[in-house]
Amino acid sequence: MSTLQPLCCPPFMDSLTCHNLRSACLAEMHAERHFLRCAKAMEDAGLQVIAHAFRFTAAQDKEHAAILSGLMASQGSCIPTAEEPSNSISRDPAELLRAAALHKHGTWDVLYPQYARTALEEGYPRIAQALERIAETEQLHARRFVQYMEALHDGALFCAEERCSWVCLHCGQLHSGFEPPESCPGCSCGQGYFIRSNHHPFCVPEVGL
Repeated sequence: MSTLQPLCCPPFMDSLTCHNLRSACLAEMHAERHFLRCAKAMEDAGLQVIAHAFRFTAAQDKEHAAILSGLMASQGSCIPTAEEPSNSISRDPAELLRAAALHKHGTWDVLYPQYARTALEEGYPRIAQALERIAETEQLHARRFVQYMEALHDGALFCAEERCSWVCLHCGQLHSGFEPPESCPGCSCGQGYFIRSNHHPFCVPEVGL
């Protein structure tokens, strides 16, 4: 009677997991740099709230690249280096958000789950778990970009159906209303700096509004 033999890890450098980690690491590095360029374009367009979303995501992608690099280093693999992007990017906020949402959907829904399954099959459960966790965050990134894309499309980025609280991303000034002021009463920054307070990553209960 035959018995199942325990799965043996292939030499890491020869494994598909090593190739996948390298690809994922480079993708996260490229994403960080691309989103920083998107943020700059949105700042130039006066849409600091969208720029903030791109910068917030870029910082997390940078950490994802560091996590993946650490996993590769722990297996004795060389860390990849990404080239500086040379292609131009769109200045259209809707186009940038749509492309970002599609990219993130592909990573959390297809690539990372596939990479995690391969790592598990090749005998690298710790790497599989790390990839699954990053996929969860990538899903949040996709949802965030879709949220801003839809708000922009519906004309709701700076307009609410119900009275709500808005916060200036520059000085923290709070404003209550259906839309934020054209310029912040606290620091005079433009309307593009305002975000719904419940969308702010450090949202706290409203006070005095």
